[in-house]
Amino acid sequence: MSRPSVRDQDEAVGRFRAPRGHNGTLILAVCAVLGTLALSASATFLAPTPAAAGPVVPTVAARALVAPAVSSGTGALSLSISVTPGIICVSNNLGCPSDERSARVTMTAAAPALVTVSYPAVQVVFLLETTIYDGAYDGTGGTPGTESCADSSLHEPCEESNAIPFFVTHAGDIANSIAAVNPRSSVTFGLVDFFSTGDVYDDQLNDFQSYAYHVDVGAPVTAPQFGAAVAGSFGQNVLGGGWTYNDADFGDNYLHSDSITALYGVLEGYGINWLPNAHHVLVLIGSTAPRDPSYVQNYCVSASEAWRYACYGGAGPYSDGCEPAYNFGGLVSPSCIGWVSANGGSAESIASLSNTAPDCANSLGKRCTIDVIDLWTTPTDPYSSGWPSSHNGGPGGVYVIQNSQRILTAGCDLAHATNGSWDGPSYYSCPDGQLGDLDYVPYGPVNTPQTSNPSLFAAFRGVSFGPTVTDIAARGGNVSMFRFVPFANVRPAPNLHSETTCLTADGPLGICPSPDYVNGSGFTSLNWNWSNNPAKNFLTTGDLWIASFDVIAVGPPYGSIPVDACTTALCAAGGSGPVSSTWTAARYLSQVDSSPLVESFPLAILRIVYGPEAPVPPGNAPPPATPPPFLSIPSPALPSAAIPTPTAATSIASLSVQALGAGFLGAGFTRLAQKNKPVAVGQANVGPGPKYRKPPPPKRMPVRFA
Repeated sequence: MSRPSVRDQDEAVGRFRAPRGHNGTLILAVCAVLGTLALSASATFLAPTPAAAGPVVPTVAARALVAPAVSSGTGALSLSISVTPGIICVSNNLGCPSDERSARVTMTAAAPALVTVSYPAVQVVFLLETTIYDGAYDGTGGTPGTESCADSSLHEPCEESNAIPFFVTHAGDIANSIAAVNPRSSVTFGLVDFFSTGDVYDDQLNDFQSYAYHVDVGAPVTAPQFGAAVAGSFGQNVLGGGWTYNDADFGDNYLHSDSITALYGVLEGYGINWLPNAHHVLVLIGSTAPRDPSYVQNYCVSASEAWRYACYGGAGPYSDGCEPAYNFGGLVSPSCIGWVSANGGSAESIASLSNTAPDCANSLGKRCTIDVIDLWTTPTDPYSSGWPSSHNGGPGGVYVIQNSQRILTAGCDLAHATNGSWDGPSYYSCPDGQLGDLDYVPYGPVNTPQTSNPSLFAAFRGVSFGPTVTDIAARGGNVSMFRFVPFANVRPAPNLHSETTCLTADGPLGICPSPDYVNGSGFTSLNWNWSNNPAKNFLTTGDLWIASFDVIAVGPPYGSIPVDACTTALCAAGGSGPVSSTWTAARYLSQVDSSPLVESFPLAILRIVYGPEAPVPPGNAPPPATPPPFLSIPSPALPSAAIPTPTAATSIASLSVQALGAGFLGAGFTRLAQKNKPVAVGQANVGPGPKYRKPPPPKRMPVRFA
């Protein structure tokens, strides 16, 4: 059953379910490649996950493409190399199956549709809010407020989440699941809890320092260790071995909290042992608004014990929009820190600190990612019966909807601003249409709460480690990006007839450098870059580099010979390997830490035939044939530069790519950049927009943990 919409309100209210994305089509045209090359591709995508473009086999009329290419598919680029014709002769043997004395080598490097970045190490710190609706309600202090469910004989608040007992019970399962879905990363975990505000809506004023920021697990622990660490610290020290927070009731704040203070402490590393060689991720779990002018809460329509003060006090009904300074012990936070932007009281915001705080800026990801999980509770459900029906409040009241919308929009805004993920109630969507995915699971009896919550478990399992995809596949460093090193008796021909083509999704690149010829110590090589401009020397989604040139044989051995020095397993099986510690490769910088990566091209084989000449009439017999000596090949008239030689192949385990199919030189890719769980920046108090859809009544049936 749907709930009535509220259309005549001064502020935007919750949003209906929205489509997950839209369809779009890009037509890419690429032409004039190695003679005549026609390449086209179209891709239709449904946000947020774009569909990969299908392979498109180009029609090519060029002698260099008679033999199929072989792709390596082992790194961020899909590399291939081919040689045609497959047989050449070095004598006048009339029985030779080819009349060619030189062969044409073609090398290609294609950027995939998406490049997935996997951090080798990730450190996750959970920030667990402990207000009454998060699952910490005690109620033994005799201050139930005016909440109908809490005042009933059950003494259970309306729509109290079971997030806290679930987290304590399944902390180890949560950590193990996060580690399992990120197998390329070594993941460690920590925990901080918080809830206090120390203002008129919080009767813990004298204990503000104790409850506003509490580190439970500050030193990083592995997934198998995390469950015991949470049970021993948070479970015993904070909850006292039970399930509730002592004296947590309607005398405490529950529509706003000190989340800004808690985030500031973690970002600045107070009590947290941040690892320097890891990416840093914060996961904020709760159901309140931050103290920021854009998200202030109207307590006059709430069940708080202080509702009378809010309705009739001189300060007005709204919570303070300024986060007070907090003494962390040697570190004092500035007052009025903003949420996603400076609010006038401080030049800092949580979003900006996620980039500039030393432990964030110096981390592996060069920033901190903040994921937000907004729980399904009375504060986030404007139609909950936990809202008293007075002072223009009550379920569906205009100020009630405003309160809930501000809480949820704050979560959407912060996740978007820090490239994190957002999860929230299934009846709500962020301003850009990102759907909530949490179901309501009742807390249950006070002493025996429900400890399973499948949708919340899925939200934890899917937390984001920040931008996981990029449209930059390979960035050049201080050496050439592409290098050809010949093997055995193969050498670049005196006249290379070199052709180089650089194709983008938008058409040919204006400047595509020719090769530099290097006659090094013990090796000869041809070297290219994508661009002569260092600032533009990188391949992005859909880019395709093609280089072709002539090679010759300069002496024995004959037979089937590797054309290029290469280092893949097939190269070793085919008899190739490094030449003077270098080989045919693509060389670029890691997207994770800018370390140099070296990706070997695959193996290309050329059959070289040498034999006696065909019989001729008696009396005209030529002298016996002898193999030609090694030739001294002059360098082509090309610019040359000494190129440093890598000493060893660098691991590329930190990159996971979508390999391109073998047997074709190019494929069209739609230039796409994907974010994780897209969310949008939006203010809670801007013009009317899509509305809440009334959620179904909460089911109070047990839900077993999956």
